[in-house]
Amino acid sequence: MKKLAYYFSFLPFQLNFFVLLFVTAGAYALVQNKYSNLQEQTYFILLLRALVMFTAVLFMLMVGIAFFTALLCWLYFWVYRRSHKESPLQVSIGDGDKAEAGYISLGLLATGIIKPLLGHVKGRIVFADNRISAALTLDEPVFGKSPLIRTAIKAGRPVWIPDIKEHEVQKAVLYFEDMFRLFSFPFVVSNIQRLLTVPARSEAIAVDVNPDKTQDQTQRIQTPRKTRGELLNYKNFEAGDDIRRIVWKIYAKSRELVVKIPETMDPYASHIHFHPSFYTSTMVSDDLKNAMLNYYKIRIRQVYEALLRTEFAVKYIPDQELAAADDTHEEEATWLYELSTSVWQSAKDATDYMASRREGIYCISSLIPMSEMEELFSSKTPDTLVILVKVSDLWQNQQAFHWTSLFMKTDEHPLDALKRKWLLSPHRRKIITNEKQVQQYLEGQLFRTIIL
Repeated sequence: MKKLAYYFSFLPFQLNFFVLLFVTAGAYALVQNKYSNLQEQTYFILLLRALVMFTAVLFMLMVGIAFFTALLCWLYFWVYRRSHKESPLQVSIGDGDKAEAGYISLGLLATGIIKPLLGHVKGRIVFADNRISAALTLDEPVFGKSPLIRTAIKAGRPVWIPDIKEHEVQKAVLYFEDMFRLFSFPFVVSNIQRLLTVPARSEAIAVDVNPDKTQDQTQRIQTPRKTRGELLNYKNFEAGDDIRRIVWKIYAKSRELVVKIPETMDPYASHIHFHPSFYTSTMVSDDLKNAMLNYYKIRIRQVYEALLRTEFAVKYIPDQELAAADDTHEEEATWLYELSTSVWQSAKDATDYMASRREGIYCISSLIPMSEMEELFSSKTPDTLVILVKVSDLWQNQQAFHWTSLFMKTDEHPLDALKRKWLLSPHRRKIITNEKQVQQYLEGQLFRTIIL
């Protein structure tokens, strides 16, 4: 329905024009039917004809002024566009080209615009995935050095953009409307631009970590930290080994005597490898999958920023090939861009991804199949930290049904409608069952686990 309204907006005539035609035709038919058969030329008939003629001339004059003022402003912008190579439009979210997903201020800045007499100039933004924004009214002037000379005009309104990703703006459409909103002349401006929505910040949490050595031994920390031994963290028990270092938990499970390799105090123990996995094989509708992906990214940012608050250097290791960020010289912008542009993927499963990685912190979602869990973490040591994000918790704070809406109009959160779809999804029970099995498996292992 929204797309249909968008395509109809390219017509130069608006709904008010057709309503006006209908009312005018009805009034003319009524007058003709009642007074056309009168033979006497009374003063009333003459006065009525003069009044109708005056009204018709005044009406045509006002409509003509409205039509030509809107058309002339459209022609001026057409000439301005042809005489300037740079794009006259700039789209923004928040305060620039990056903002936290959710309710975001979507803005449009335009130069070379002259507003029709008592009319309006509106704009719509068209994204590469065929999403179309609501109409933005350009009514806020932007002044340059002189407070009397307007250099541009802008618009802004809060819109709901929940998806955490890079949005590609394909074009923008400007509409020059007259004072009566009878006519609307569209102008399409190609405007290839990229906007990034990032995960929203969450409540701060603390994560206890055991760092690795730095790879280049160049970054020192203030206080030397204990690090894991060289090569492997554990080895088979041999004659002469300290029996106090026997790991009895492993013996109880495998009946093998192993000892922990002595830790060393290393002033260079200052880096952490963070491995988030976006692998999933769950088949649900795209809107539910995207909502759970957004929730997963928010949780990953919460964990990663908790690691950044430590004195260790943290390295984000993506599990998929991603385009480089434009501002790769900023370390924060790089990991945040990689996180925001990651998607659910099934081509590279978590087992292959993590088997090729060194020790570190692993973050997985509850959408990973339980059938892969044993193979995935079979070789991990008790020093391994695994963080499980239960993506079904997304729906806990959403209300599927508002009983008060039966008696009064209530504001509904956009995710409430998705929760109703989640409750009716045939895959819901399967996802929740898999989630419980994954959690039980992780809690029964020797390595450390955090459940979010």
